[in-house]
Amino acid sequence: KDLFSGILPADRNLFSPIKEFLRWRRLTASLGLMSWLLVWIFLSGIMTFSFFHNLTTIKDFIAEFKEPPALKQDATTDLWTLERMRIEIIDIESDNKRWFLPWFGFDSSRHVEAELKRRYVNLLGSGFLKPFELSLYKKMEHVNRDTSQDVMADYVGYSVAQLRLLTSFLKTGKIANVEEFNKVSASLMKTEYPNVPPEISSLYGNLYCSYIIWSEDRTKMRTRVELMQKVLIN
Repeated sequence: KDLFSGILPADRNLFSPIKEFLRWRRLTASLGLMSWLLVWIFLSGIMTFSFFHNLTTIKDFIAEFKEPPALKQDATTDLWTLERMRIEIIDIESDNKRWFLPWFGFDSSRHVEAELKRRYVNLLGSGFLKPFELSLYKKMEHVNRDTSQDVMADYVGYSVAQLRLLTSFLKTGKIANVEEFNKVSASLMKTEYPNVPPEISSLYGNLYCSYIIWSEDRTKMRTRVELMQKVLIN
């Protein structure tokens, strides 16, 4: 009787949660909620930045080219169009390299970069380089004692410099002898396209170097090296 009437009622507070514990539980619950909220805000911020980075990149290119770049079969216009396209691609590439935050699926700018490089390679390769070099090789086949020494020097100088450029890239994956190639290619452009302003014809060297770097077809490069070696030997 004493147990139920006196001892147990007196000890019932021993099993009640103390105020400090209740306060700590509420505090940790609030901190947990706040932590999840901050994480959500942080991720949302990164996703927003990634989205606007992609949007800005695409808008910048569209602002420069209202329509897809195309060649007009005019050397001056075509070289300048390719140079503008090359500069835009380099800007996009630089922006993507500087982007240090996670992409969270918003990686359209990287896809745009890859697609533009592919289009640049196709445009320069098929629209300018192929007809230019076919014409060059035909002229080299008909070189004789009456051919001007300056013209002959341009043909041989360009072929040798291009051969060194391609051979070095295939071996190391890096562009070497750029200054030499820029010099001889500018001289050849002046010979082949006398009506093209020098500041435009001098762009070809850098255009071709970017073409090599962004091209994924190493087999075509090796074939060209073999062809050039045969041309020089003959």
